[in-house]
Amino acid sequence: KISPVSLAIAEVEIAAAALRIAKQAEFSRPVEPVSPVVDRRPKRERPQKRSRPSESRHQPRPSEAEMVAVELNAGRNDRLHVNQVVSTLARHGGVPSDNIGRIQIQDRKTVVGIHTSSVSRLMGKSGQLRIGPLRLDVTLA
Repeated sequence: KISPVSLAIAEVEIAAAALRIAKQAEFSRPVEPVSPVVDRRPKRERPQKRSRPSESRHQPRPSEAEMVAVELNAGRNDRLHVNQVVSTLARHGGVPSDNIGRIQIQDRKTVVGIHTSSVSRLMGKSGQLRIGPLRLDVTLA
């Protein structure tokens, strides 16, 4: 009768012998020479970069003197972001995006610079503007 210990030793010896044979076979195989990599894809023509339009086409940004500070009743605690403020004021508030100035998001409120020509239109929309579930009240700061 063969003991389990001697059976385990025999299995380990068989596995070790198999590894030695596999290693010898691996080293006896010839290695093919490595050839340089050739890119066979056709070259694509890259489009030329468009030049920027001249600055004369753009209207100058309004100065700080032409801006009025308005306050929104939502802020950082409401997870408000600048892009949300701009898109809401431009789309639903009737304020052109170039009439929106500096945006300061504070904890509970947001102060936005609005061009004087757009303030009355925006104040008329107070309480009607929404960002997600938040209804925005607009007051002069």
